[in-house]
Amino acid sequence: MLTTVEIGQWIAHLAAQPGAADPGMLRWYALDNEPMLWNSTHRDVHPVAPTYDEIWQKGRDVALAIKASDPTAKVMGPVTWGWCDLFTSAADAEIGPSCIDGQDRQNHGGLPFTEWYLKQVCDYAAANAGLRPVDVLDVHFYPQGGVDGLGDSGSSELPADSARRLRSLRELYDPSYVSESWISDSVQLIPCLRSWVDARCPGTGIAITEYKWGPDAGPSGALAQAEALAIFGREGVRMATRWVAPETGSLTEDAYRMFLDYDGANTRVLGDSIPATASDQNELGAYAIDQPSQALRIVLINRATAPRDISINLSAATNGNWQLYRFDAAQRFGQVGNGAINGSTLSLTNVPGRSANLLVLPAVTTSSVIFGDGFE
Repeated sequence: MLTTVEIGQWIAHLAAQPGAADPGMLRWYALDNEPMLWNSTHRDVHPVAPTYDEIWQKGRDVALAIKASDPTAKVMGPVTWGWCDLFTSAADAEIGPSCIDGQDRQNHGGLPFTEWYLKQVCDYAAANAGLRPVDVLDVHFYPQGGVDGLGDSGSSELPADSARRLRSLRELYDPSYVSESWISDSVQLIPCLRSWVDARCPGTGIAITEYKWGPDAGPSGALAQAEALAIFGREGVRMATRWVAPETGSLTEDAYRMFLDYDGANTRVLGDSIPATASDQNELGAYAIDQPSQALRIVLINRATAPRDISINLSAATNGNWQLYRFDAAQRFGQVGNGAINGSTLSLTNVPGRSANLLVLPAVTTSSVIFGDGFE
């Protein structure tokens, strides 16, 4: 195992590489990978279940070595593995009574591990002239109950699985949704993380550096991927990295194309998320991204299995041409429509079931929002 001195030397080597100092270049470092699993993933060298203090102290020392060698670096931690270690340590999970509470947690003020960890970050900064060891809260999260698609090339597309997969996206943001897996609780992952950040270490970014929401070849997996990206943008996630890169030519690759190269000219969906809601939020996801003076882009996810007509009502008029892009189980991603708009309403007819749609509109004349019941 490397010492902190050796880690500092390695970081200095990376920072000295050609191009590393270019303007706009940002180097991100994650503090290990799922350290609360050391006693299982690395049991030959770390057979003892980690505790709150061990993960914080070892991660802090590595983070400080990184920043000493590369002051511009961004450090991400603690890199949790999932539901349980958001709340407590491997030491607690090993002996019970549950994987979210135990003596180690109680010895640390009863605080969930991630909330306690954030407090240590800002307490350290306050005591050390503002030097913050960790800049971004880094977690991993997968939907449970067999809908994540790990190790699955597309076989888990049974109707019940597909519907539950799409519903499970609500675990990312909806406090009213109770996980339909063994978690059996209101996850509301991103709001929960943000509440801990606001309470314990304001200004910390949020990263979800492992996730997956279904098989690459399956239509519901690709649809879930598209909506997950829209949710991450709306909820202000600083970084999201999927496990693993989508298979070449897969439907999930189309989900990325919709955001990164929708017109074949490397045009991306960029801008500020603005409020958008659907009249039937159980079956239709609506997300709006405003790029001032350039374009308004609306992502529409028809989770239902049947086609539907969608009426769009904007809070301000716009004038010019629009384009519609789409993928679904029967059609690869591409442009499927265009037209002109002069006003604040537009109707899309016969939008296929289980489809991801990107509507590109001319920029609106004000920064006002989309009406709450604008999608029907």
